[in-house]
Amino acid sequence: MQEMHGNTAPTSPSGRWWLIPAILLLLITAGAGAYLAKGPSASTARGAESAKKSEASSSEIPVEVVKPTKGVLERTTSQAGTAMAFKWIDIYAEVAGYLKNRTVDIGSVVKKDQVLAEIEVPELKARVEQQTASLGLAHAQVKQRNAAILNARAELKGVEAKIKASEAKMKSDKAYLVFREAQAKRFQELLKERSIDARLVDEQEDRREAAFEAVNASFEAVNAAKAQRESAEAKITQAEADLEEAEQKVKVTKAELDHARAMLGFATIKAPFDGIITFRKDGFDPGTFIRAATGSSSFVPLLTLQHTEIMRIVVPIPDRDVPFCKPGISSAQISFDALPEAKFSPYLVSRIAKSEDLQTKTMRAEIDVPNPKGEIEQGMYGLVTVTLSKAENALSIPSACLAGKAQGGKATVYVVRDGKAHRVAIRIGLDNGIQVEVLKGLDTNADVIVNPPGDLVEDVAVAMREAEKPKASSAGH
Repeated sequence: MQEMHGNTAPTSPSGRWWLIPAILLLLITAGAGAYLAKGPSASTARGAESAKKSEASSSEIPVEVVKPTKGVLERTTSQAGTAMAFKWIDIYAEVAGYLKNRTVDIGSVVKKDQVLAEIEVPELKARVEQQTASLGLAHAQVKQRNAAILNARAELKGVEAKIKASEAKMKSDKAYLVFREAQAKRFQELLKERSIDARLVDEQEDRREAAFEAVNASFEAVNAAKAQRESAEAKITQAEADLEEAEQKVKVTKAELDHARAMLGFATIKAPFDGIITFRKDGFDPGTFIRAATGSSSFVPLLTLQHTEIMRIVVPIPDRDVPFCKPGISSAQISFDALPEAKFSPYLVSRIAKSEDLQTKTMRAEIDVPNPKGEIEQGMYGLVTVTLSKAENALSIPSACLAGKAQGGKATVYVVRDGKAHRVAIRIGLDNGIQVEVLKGLDTNADVIVNPPGDLVEDVAVAMREAEKPKASSAGH
């Protein structure tokens, strides 16, 4: 027999299987009760909050904002520039003849008044010799006319003396006539008194008549001397006229000689200034017959001379930038594609055309650039950036912040305050197309809307985010 221990007998596992489902059911029921007690109210709250946020987000206008910044603000324009020699000339022949010699070629560096070529012109040499002789003859004629004037004046002087002598004699003769008339009258009275013989009266009458004739002769002598004076004066006038003619002939002959010498001088072609020969006509060689250039444009120059120690950099300034380009004030930075390693300091704009091209709507500006080493060649192409205006320590915002069109230095922007957009009037200065200077109305703490939407209005809610900062504060056109 086996011995039994304990108060109860052992129970078989298959007899308690129904307890497991009961326990699971109890747990499920408790969990469901707890869920029903809490779950529905919390879920409803979260859903309401989410819906509220979604509704608020959908009513805000998304915008990008920037804060005004301080710094250097420049307005620039970058244009293609062309290098031109500061001065150059095309050299033509003024006289026709055979080329005697040519002393230069392309690339030759020449100095002012250096002989470049000589043309043989024999007829001009002969003309110079002829005019030289004619001038000598004209000078001799002037001397002859001067001598004729001296002779005429001497003759006049003699006649003047003769007139004086004749007038003195006539005066003496008149005095003697008065004496003879008085004597004749006295003798007539004595004859009446029968104090003298009649023969003596006749003698006195004869003497009176002789004195009268002497006076008449003296008068005629004076008149004749005066006529001689008029003739001498006429000779002087004629001689002076001849002298003037001779002197004018000297001038004419001298002018003809100077012209002949000038034309002969053109046969020697000289450099008018220091420079470089950049062109030589094909066939411009000794022995070639050279035709004199006329007004026809078909003539090809014999040589071209350029002065390149200073170069003109020619830049077309666009219409919108013309008012800001000022000679002696606007500066330019220059670079050449052909000279990537060359460094050129900024130069001031030297001159402007003060007139725009009707076709391109640009104005010609020139910058004088020293070229002592000859690095810059005629026709070189480069990039020229002209600083038209500049503001130091300027408060600025992107030009895209402006709402509408700015006029008369006045503009409008939108700023964000307390999550809402507000329209603000500002005064602006320099505008380089990317950044605009703010003179009044904003500070560095303002959140300014960039590219304000067309439907943006005052006091509307906005959702802002920071815009990308501009890369630079200057801009070129």
